[in-house]
Amino acid sequence: MHQSRKHLTPIFHVGQVQSIQSGPPPELTIIFSGGTTGVPNISYLDSYSPQVGDYVHAIHTGKPDVPGGADWLVIGAVAAGPKPIFRGYVGSAYTLLTSGFQKLPLSVANIDTASGFSSANNWYVVPVAGYYRVSAQMTGSAVSPNQLFVVVYQNGSAALQGNAVQAGNSGDYGSVLSDVLTCAAGDTLALWAYSTSGGGLSIESWNNYLAVSPA
Repeated sequence: MHQSRKHLTPIFHVGQVQSIQSGPPPELTIIFSGGTTGVPNISYLDSYSPQVGDYVHAIHTGKPDVPGGADWLVIGAVAAGPKPIFRGYVGSAYTLLTSGFQKLPLSVANIDTASGFSSANNWYVVPVAGYYRVSAQMTGSAVSPNQLFVVVYQNGSAALQGNAVQAGNSGDYGSVLSDVLTCAAGDTLALWAYSTSGGGLSIESWNNYLAVSPA
């Protein structure tokens, strides 16, 4: 007696990319209408390169029978608009007047593709959840001995710290950082500095900056 074979029907999904893990195997976290879902073992048509914030059309086959043996296949995507890329800097010379952690006047944005910069608060508001590459720099000149470093604050707390610099009685100094942060939509990122001395630290303007882009 012949027994019929049961076939699985592919399920079609539409959602927004929240985060990306390159793998192997590659995985997306996609926000579907029913909630957030990790999408493992995924394959892409037409060499699509996913970006955080994209709206994707995905098929879940329930078994590895699509190109590359993947369980999921992304068959199309629509970009959600400009990718969230930001670079802002201190707009004019500034002097650190107190010791400890100090927020720098991040007052000018020369790149802000998602309109996340708040000049009133001197910070960047992350528009889409995901992993972000964050870099920052502070430079200037000191007139008294100091230890200092650049800091990035996330939601009001120190999240990343640059290299510590021992500044002498005169001359230039500089501290830089580059790292990755996990951010939720609405998180704030701000440029801060730490100094052990309370006065005479002259911060230069345009080369004191904060830069943020999807990792």
